[in-house]
Amino acid sequence: MNTPLLLLLLFGAATLPSARGVGSAPARTDLIQHFTQRPTGTVPVSQYTGQVREFTLEVRRVTTELSPGVPVEQWAFGFPGQSASVPSLELRVRQGDLMRITLVNTQDQPHTLHLHGVTSLAQEMDGVPHTSGVVLPGKSFTQEFVATKTGTYAYHCHQQTNVHLDMVLYGALIED
Repeated sequence: MNTPLLLLLLFGAATLPSARGVGSAPARTDLIQHFTQRPTGTVPVSQYTGQVREFTLEVRRVTTELSPGVPVEQWAFGFPGQSASVPSLELRVRQGDLMRITLVNTQDQPHTLHLHGVTSLAQEMDGVPHTSGVVLPGKSFTQEFVATKTGTYAYHCHQQTNVHLDMVLYGALIED
């Protein structure tokens, strides 16, 4: 698939400047310019306009019976004192809210919490191991950011991503 078509699919034609006629594809330079000039980047947490929303997520092992007599171990994020679910819990906030998400690592290996698609947080809050660090067993870390753009996002562990996604360690973050 060529790059302009891929960018068009990822970011949608409706968000592009409408200087072109009906049915014509935007030029590659238009797509790149639109992508690089999007309003993204760290928003100071002091600029929140909504509520302070705090979530604590624990990493848990759960067993799911895929078919009668066939139990499978999965991993899930759960709220303290409540059952974890697969997929993990939905986190819902409003645009302008200050979010604080504390990841408590109850397992025996490192984990992270990556907020996939959220661009308003500082790099050290991104949950990517080589730039943000990991949460070691028995430790916790709180990420803090302002919810700036409505949409449906994902959160997941970014430590050994392929393994952790296969173990179903992800959930939805909804900003409305």
